[in-house]
Amino acid sequence: MVERSMATPISLAERPIAALYGCNMAVRLSACEGLQFDERLPLYGWLEDIDFTHRLARRGKLVKSQAFSGVHMGVKGGRTSGRRLGYSQIVNPVYLLRKKSVPRSLALRLMRQNLLSNLVRSLRPEPHIDRAGRLKGNLIALGDVLRGRVDPERVMKL
Repeated sequence: MVERSMATPISLAERPIAALYGCNMAVRLSACEGLQFDERLPLYGWLEDIDFTHRLARRGKLVKSQAFSGVHMGVKGGRTSGRRLGYSQIVNPVYLLRKKSVPRSLALRLMRQNLLSNLVRSLRPEPHIDRAGRLKGNLIALGDVLRGRVDPERVMKL
């Protein structure tokens, strides 16, 4: 994959972007002095990259560039249970919205997208994704949010 990408002509043009995706980002160390990832987002840390880079963007410009490439070496499962991830898919955006580190439109879009995707795909799930568990986690989180309980660390008790 790397060899193929090196054979493809690249554009050196950069375009502004609102946030960076964690496994795809490079950050100048001097730009993030004093910033930390939010430790209240445990386990997989769902959206910690978005939270961090939205706060980083207050200090300067974030850009997308094709001058770099890499290969994601991630795995399809094993990080956390579907129920825990599903819980974080709802509670973490609400938490970050209250923290004012993500725009309302993004938080709502992410929650809607994950909830609908888990609902529809739980009927015919992919073999490597626990859609039923994610949906259950989404519903537990919605119940917590409606009760005013927005605590990302609660995922540790599920």
